[in-house]
Amino acid sequence: MRLREVEERLDRITRLRRKYGATIEEILAYGAEAVTELSGIEHRDERIADLEAQIARGRVTLGHDVAALSAKRHTAAITTATAMETVPVRLNMSRARYAADTSITLAKRAIHVQPLRVSGRKMAR
Repeated sequence: MRLREVEERLDRITRLRRKYGATIEEILAYGAEAVTELSGIEHRDERIADLEAQIARGRVTLGHDVAALSAKRHTAAITTATAMETVPVRLNMSRARYAADTSITLAKRAIHVQPLRVSGRKMAR
């Protein structure tokens, strides 16, 4: 009876070696990797929820950053418009006006920034 158990065990080890690695250590390492992978599969819902929460926090941070950038753009536009008021006078173009459109449009995945306009025409960037 004992000999049969030993032969069955050796046969099982031989089959495991063929399938999972040449040494017992390799077989055990494969088993550990399989357990880790299975754990990842079993806990995928928690991982998805965690990633979705990270995305939501990132969107909030992005919203704050966009608002801060928009305020800076608006301030820069006012400063530039004030500085540009003297240019038409020097060029004898007193009726010309400079305006900077600092509006932005938030789309689901992109931020569209309106181009600058001078007297209704787009400026090259």
